[in-house]
Amino acid sequence: MKAQSAMEFIFLASLMLLVILGISVIMSSKVLEAREEANKRIAEDIANLAYREIEMSKTVNDGYTRFFEMPQTINDVAYEIKVIDNKELVVNYLGYEHIQFLPTDFCGDVSIPKNEIDKENGIVCLNSILDATQCQNSQDLDLCDNIDDELLPGAKCCCCSRYNLCC
Repeated sequence: MKAQSAMEFIFLASLMLLVILGISVIMSSKVLEAREEANKRIAEDIANLAYREIEMSKTVNDGYTRFFEMPQTINDVAYEIKVIDNKELVVNYLGYEHIQFLPTDFCGDVSIPKNEIDKENGIVCLNSILDATQCQNSQDLDLCDNIDDELLPGAKCCCCSRYNLCC
């Protein structure tokens, strides 16, 4: 009888341990899932911060200029933000990538932390602000092919789209 009681106790204790372990695994996975979702939302929020500036610039008249800042870190964690081919805004945060497609008539790239955005001749340029004289000089000196690498990404696009130079 005592042996049977001991076996029942061990069985019940083992069963309870398995139940507690199962609950712990489920809770851990939910916490991890929530943390991953929060990181994805943060990457999306970072992209939206820059995207809203671009969208707002599209709606205003030519001659618009604005300075804005991107945070250097989020929750003390560095992130990457860049524009690819003047078409996609890409944010990488803790291994999560968020892509936002940009409107047409946009050129440039996002910097951390300081940015300058302007609109001229219907074209919005972000951190690639060259006037017609600078674009003409770049073309005259045959510097157009290296202008994005030497100056700012998107500068060639802005010269071409705005002034039909460096195309």
